[in-house]
Amino acid sequence: MKRNVLIAAALAGAVALSASAANAAEHACAGTVSQQIAAVGVSPSDVEKVTYSVNSDGNNNNRGWNAWVQLKGEPGYLVVDTRPDCGLRQVYTRGGLKLSGVKAF
Repeated sequence: MKRNVLIAAALAGAVALSASAANAAEHACAGTVSQQIAAVGVSPSDVEKVTYSVNSDGNNNNRGWNAWVQLKGEPGYLVVDTRPDCGLRQVYTRGGLKLSGVKAF
C-alpha cells in the first residue's frame, strides 16, 4: 500500500511539472517576458522553452519571478527578472549565452 501511495505521489508531481512548463505562456508575467525577449532582439521562433521560478528572499517572501528563456541551439539562458507585479527588474544571461547589449553572469 505504501508503495502505491509513493507511486501516485510521484506521478502527480510529474504531471504538475509538465503542466507548469506547458502553461508558461499563461504565466501572469508572460507579457513582460515577451516584451523583453523582443527588446533584446530575439525572435519568438528562436525560443525553445520558458520556465518560471519564484525569486524569494531568505524569509521565503516572493520578490518576484525569474523567467528562464532557453533559446534553440544556444547554451545557457536569457533571464527576465520581474517584481511580484511583473514590472521589470533586470534582464541578463547565464550559462554562456551571449547577446549583444545584455549583461552576462
